[in-house]
Amino acid sequence: MATGLNGNLAGVVRFGVYEVDPHTGELRRNGVKVKLQEQPFQVLTMLLERPGEVISREEMQRRLWPADTFVDFDHSLNAAIKRLRDALKDSADNPRFVETLARRGYRFVAPVAGALPPNGKAEIRTAPEAKHIAGWVLGALVLVGACLSVGWRLGHGTARAVSTKEVRLTANSADVPVYRASISPDGRLLAYTDPRGLFLREITRDDSHQLWLPTNFKAHSVSWFPDGNHVLLGGTEGEGEKSSLWNLSILGGAPRKLTDVSEGGTVSPDGTKIAFLESNDKFNSSELWLMNADGSQCRKLYEISGYSGSLAWSPNGKRLAYQKATYWPGNSEEVQIESYDLTTEKSRPMYSDYRLQGGLSWSRDGRLFFTRSEEASNAESNVWSIRVDEQTGESRGELTRHTSGPDWKPRPEVSADGKHLAFLRTNIAPTVYVADVDPKTKSVGKLQRLTLDESRSRPYEWTPDGTAILYVSDRDGEFHIFRQRIGATSPELLIDGHDSPNILRLNPDGTEILYTSEPAQGQSSPPAPRRPAFEREKVRMMRAPLAGGTGQLLLEADGINNFQCARAPSRMCVFSRFTKDALAIVQFDSVTGAMKEIFRTSDAGWQNYNWTLAPDGKLLALCKEMRVSQDATIRLISLDSGTERVIHLHEWAGILAFDWAADGKSFWASAMLRGEARALVSIDLRGNVRQALQGEKPYIGWAIRDVAIDWRIKRLDVGRILEKNLVSFFCPWGIFLCG
Repeated sequence: MATGLNGNLAGVVRFGVYEVDPHTGELRRNGVKVKLQEQPFQVLTMLLERPGEVISREEMQRRLWPADTFVDFDHSLNAAIKRLRDALKDSADNPRFVETLARRGYRFVAPVAGALPPNGKAEIRTAPEAKHIAGWVLGALVLVGACLSVGWRLGHGTARAVSTKEVRLTANSADVPVYRASISPDGRLLAYTDPRGLFLREITRDDSHQLWLPTNFKAHSVSWFPDGNHVLLGGTEGEGEKSSLWNLSILGGAPRKLTDVSEGGTVSPDGTKIAFLESNDKFNSSELWLMNADGSQCRKLYEISGYSGSLAWSPNGKRLAYQKATYWPGNSEEVQIESYDLTTEKSRPMYSDYRLQGGLSWSRDGRLFFTRSEEASNAESNVWSIRVDEQTGESRGELTRHTSGPDWKPRPEVSADGKHLAFLRTNIAPTVYVADVDPKTKSVGKLQRLTLDESRSRPYEWTPDGTAILYVSDRDGEFHIFRQRIGATSPELLIDGHDSPNILRLNPDGTEILYTSEPAQGQSSPPAPRRPAFEREKVRMMRAPLAGGTGQLLLEADGINNFQCARAPSRMCVFSRFTKDALAIVQFDSVTGAMKEIFRTSDAGWQNYNWTLAPDGKLLALCKEMRVSQDATIRLISLDSGTERVIHLHEWAGILAFDWAADGKSFWASAMLRGEARALVSIDLRGNVRQALQGEKPYIGWAIRDVAIDWRIKRLDVGRILEKNLVSFFCPWGIFLCG
């Protein structure tokens, strides 16, 4: 499959994971062409010309069949609508896209990006074809191409798009993803970092060359000094070392350390100051720091009430813009851009939008660039800008979109003259693998890829006989529950419908699938603002037979974020939910849905707990994932007596995800060593950590236990584990340039 993309055309319309090109007569899903006959395609274009409006059957008849055409109109139109719904995987009973209005006609009800001219006529504009690059690597795809962006309107405000030409600058594979990139002040050079080191590329040429760095030095972030001869590097001096900031001349010489307290920063327009952000180990707090360009007079300017990871200087050097978010696990309470006035030492809000993503860049002409996710897609974002008055810090005017295409585009960086924009581009596709495990040594055998498509798949359980995996996937357009046997090339659909399964588990007997389902928002109404997890609409827990079928409601509760069941003869099932000030563990009955709270914790960082229930249902293990500065620890809570003990894990600074092993005497965890090392590890109840799989290729997300082959006698043989790409953190990056 070629990865080059045609240029975006005026008149291209996108909705959900689909896009329609009236000029080529193509319907595409995630960039892949969907077969659709001529008449169903014409029906679709008519609906997209006036989304949200009713198109009568009589109007469709006039458009599709001339007056002198003799045809069974009702039958033919009904057949065209059916073929269209089949292509979109839509349902007449519960429509996501095409709604039927009895005796009136049809209406397109999904949010639409783009505008289709009347009768589908538009001027065709193309862009040069991109170079062919390597395709799929471990289930992740980099989409490559040159494009022209088109204008469109958002559901909750006005916006416009500008026409840009997009050029690919890097060709890294999934094994060596690009970390960060920055354009030189004169717009001539691109500096970027990847696992191999630091590289420079001339924008107008096709080759890159590597800059010398000391042995064992790992470069992460990079930005330019105004002189164009030096770069500011964030990196480490060796494995396990803390990140620090360095000044490096691109003309040669060793890097010079500036400070030990940060891994990334940005240099003021006059080159005299460096600003950087620091996390102070509080979940919802960051610190803004400033120092001289030589590293002297380092001081804290301001404590930000929220987590921040993006920072940019105003053109006059008197303000610092930063993006902050107040996080609850799985949800963002508020995401906004603020600015700090260096003269008055006060901050003020500039722009608020829960769809804001990482990255800020402030051009000399007063535009602030940032990444913003798309409303109708959870696998797409674009680079936008808004004009800002740097004297007052107020934003003004409408948003402008600079990129397009069905993928993520984080970390925008604009050149000093505002003519060129560089950004990372990636398409995230988690992949499931299985491997044999030695029960004694816990060593992992050869990996076997289970899911072979580009869909996002999240594995949660083995079937009771240990021959298949149960997972949630969007392989058919919506998230559904599938079962796939080891060695099979494709899965079986177990639970269909439109209830958007999120997490699935088996009940204690292994006879039913339990899964959480969040209510879908109405397609025809504007999306509601995001709220904290403890204020969300009730999350439903459903139940369905292991053999498959329709899900039935078991219970509802606010803010359920995880759940798990023990194995028979234990009947213990628990879910966790976030209240305003604590993590609560609630026991529930897998048959009746009856609930009672059995544990609550509100210690520092309680929002960041991951947890797992022991196979016998007697112990609850909790561990704070990520962003942990001390040695990682696991809390073991007895659900019988309420007693607690702590397991200390030395050397491993963070647990990304963990689960009890099937023997009930250890854990499988994806862990992070200080520095870059990530691995799949086995942890016993004394805190001994044994590395089972190094996490460089592929990038490990989590492992799940292979539980009893015979559930009645509760046989707990460790037979297989399953790992999953943690693509939200590790995926192939490509650098693109728009100008």
